Amino acid sequence: MPAPTWTVEAAWDDPIQGGSAAGFFKIGVSQIGGTDKIAGPLAFGTWTSVPEVKALRITRGANDDLTDLRAGECQLTLKDSAGKYNPLNTASALNGKLNPMRPLRVKATHPLTLTEYHLFFGFITEIEHNPDPTVRESYITAVDLFEWLANSFPTVAALGSTTVDAALREILVAVGWGSSTLRDLDAGRTMPDFSADATATALSLIQDLMAVDRGLFFIAADGKATYRSPATLFKVGTAVATYTQSLLGVVRPATQVRRIINKQVVTKTGNAAQTAENSTSQQNYAVRVGSAITSAYLNNDAQADSLAKWIVGERKDPIKPARRITLSNKTDALLTEQLSRDLGALVTVTENLGGTAVTGHIRGIEHETEQAGLALRTTFTVAEKSRTWFTIGSSKIDSADVIGY
Repeated sequence: MPAPTWTVEAAWDDPIQGGSAAGFFKIGVSQIGGTDKIAGPLAFGTWTSVPEVKALRITRGANDDLTDLRAGECQLTLKDSAGKYNPLNTASALNGKLNPMRPLRVKATHPLTLTEYHLFFGFITEIEHNPDPTVRESYITAVDLFEWLANSFPTVAALGSTTVDAALREILVAVGWGSSTLRDLDAGRTMPDFSADATATALSLIQDLMAVDRGLFFIAADGKATYRSPATLFKVGTAVATYTQSLLGVVRPATQVRRIINKQVVTKTGNAAQTAENSTSQQNYAVRVGSAITSAYLNNDAQADSLAKWIVGERKDPIKPARRITLSNKTDALLTEQLSRDLGALVTVTENLGGTAVTGHIRGIEHETEQAGLALRTTFTVAEKSRTWFTIGSSKIDSADVIGY
């Protein structure tokens, strides 16, 4: 069993966003929702190894719905007989530094290729020590950038006619994620305007954008705020990996009537509502109405109508995600798959025994170690790719391929 070499590091120093001016948000001092504001790019300080990790669990990604964003989380169990990670231990070498919102990252190196892979980047939210003589452990929990986004209320001056990626970039800059090295944003569609007046969280602003755009926003394993446009998600493409029965641990295919939408109302703010329906789907599955969308990010009524038709076309029939695709590091190739895949990757699942055959995007990733890090179990949630962007020269009229709205 090829075991990766783990690297867990925290920045225990006291970095400041935007310099030392009073009122700037300061990790370990300022409070989320307090009066201090994030200004300028985040600075992470010096990375220090956390070698005492005996177990870890990482969960990242989104649920099947593209607009249902979920914070990534990392949970660490540390050997700690001396109370090094006890926040109340004044004798600890880290005394005074064990504060929430310090950056933490997890990487793993493949033993054969020596390639280093990022698995998590986030901020510590909780540190707990158990001094029981039979235990003597500490526990660290960290979450990714969604913690900042869910608790920050950005101000963005009106941009006028702009694009989705430009709006996302301004939101990220406003919460301190200003460096271009911390972002990976596809070119997005145009929209009439974007602004933010500090009354909505950054996360809710992004959710509203994705509800209209139908793209995918997530925090990558290396911490980059990442946006994949519909043109990327639905383009004609080749799966980067095929998981066959010989590679899979557990496959649990499913179909859900609750995911069906055969009536959708979309409104450009201030204009008339546009409604799309599919009568055949309604006859087969009853009328199932999607959450109404009202947005100023739509250019006109025609685009609102196209979005409503897009959603119904995408969701009028049961979608069959292949869930709980579990890999373990039994071989070098399997370990590479576990470490190298990130959210949004297009993969194919084929399992002959049960007849599962799905090509779709990875929407969720879980990593969990056992045997003191020697064994790694990775679970991917794969949502079926139900649509393909219409491509002249390869797509056919009346096929499943669609023209972007």
